[in-house]
Amino acid sequence: MYLSDVSSLVQIIIRLCEQTHSICKCTLTVILSVIAQAVRSAIRFIAESREKDEQLQQKVKDVLGDTSDDSIAFLDLHDAMTVIKSHNKQVPEGMTEDLLMDINKEASKRMIALVAPGVELSHREELLKLSMGRMFDSVVQRMRQCADGESKHQMYMYSGHDTTIMPLLATLGQDITTWPPYVSNVIFEMWESQKDGKKQEYVKVLVNGKEVDLPDMLPGNMHVHAYDTDVL
Repeated sequence: MYLSDVSSLVQIIIRLCEQTHSICKCTLTVILSVIAQAVRSAIRFIAESREKDEQLQQKVKDVLGDTSDDSIAFLDLHDAMTVIKSHNKQVPEGMTEDLLMDINKEASKRMIALVAPGVELSHREELLKLSMGRMFDSVVQRMRQCADGESKHQMYMYSGHDTTIMPLLATLGQDITTWPPYVSNVIFEMWESQKDGKKQEYVKVLVNGKEVDLPDMLPGNMHVHAYDTDVL
């Protein structure tokens, strides 16, 4: 694992720990245990993909004219390329769209292994609860308040980072393979119907304006797509 990647992971762990100062010691131990599993998962992934990584490293070095022995920090490089393109600046000559996508996927894999682990990993549920549990609880509670007439607010806005959207989408059961696009957004819409004199709420989720499927996310309730066909 490269030093720059370790630094990035450590910074994330520090931020997580700073948010846990008011919880009990036993809970903190559980949190640190889950974080340790996530870090081990990220390290294992990088070790297993070493050969492919080295090939991509060399491609990038050739384009950048880098003759040093330093390793390319894909997380930092992806951020830099994203900012350059988003501001309509010229990327380095030879930095093709295919190469940019390879950099995107490599950076995504490294971050996903830490903040949005795949379903095959045992610590996935615990990590997603730690990272997204409070946010989803806030969203659900505010929806309930609106449904019960306890709130007059029609919209709530949250701000975050791309590394916030990754675990958020993973919690919603989405398969993440690439980094979220610049200025990505996730919208939770609550719909209400009156059918046979009974009020029923439904939830629709839009990612960058596109409705996403929510497999097995609404146990006991009509699936959101059924709202379109059975209610509207």
